Amino acid sequence: MSEVVLTNQASPGPLGAGLSALFFSLAGLPSYVGNDGIVYSLAGMDGNGAFSFNGSLSVGGNINVGSNNALVVGNVTMNGVASGRVIVGIGSTQLTVTSNMVTTESHVMAHAAANDSTGRVNGTIAANGSFTIHCTAPAANMPVSFVIFNPKT
Repeated sequence: MSEVVLTNQASPGPLGAGLSALFFSLAGLPSYVGNDGIVYSLAGMDGNGAFSFNGSLSVGGNINVGSNNALVVGNVTMNGVASGRVIVGIGSTQLTVTSNMVTTESHVMAHAAANDSTGRVNGTIAANGSFTIHCTAPAANMPVSFVIFNPKT
């Protein structure tokens, strides 16, 4: 199908004000035909695999994000993933994760992934190419889960 033609549209359309038909375009993007007969896309691709969406997004299932779990205690490199788990060593107060996913504008959220009598995650600081997890020294090796969010540029 190369085009969608709707005739005798009521206003508002059967799907609500300004929306007469909802479909996926030939590019596989969610689109709709407005009551004005113009086709609008709800999302777009930037040519590099990045997907942009304007509006609210509700997910009725899982959101899967590239992830990795460190198998070593201490500083680690995890390129190409937006989430993961690292291990802060006994008595350590910080751990650095080197990642090509991080810039100074990144939002990195981290939390302890196991109970520890003294260890707590106090915050994260993002830099170009890495982020540092600052914590209160744990009494045992403490796994810490993280996720990286990058603002639209």
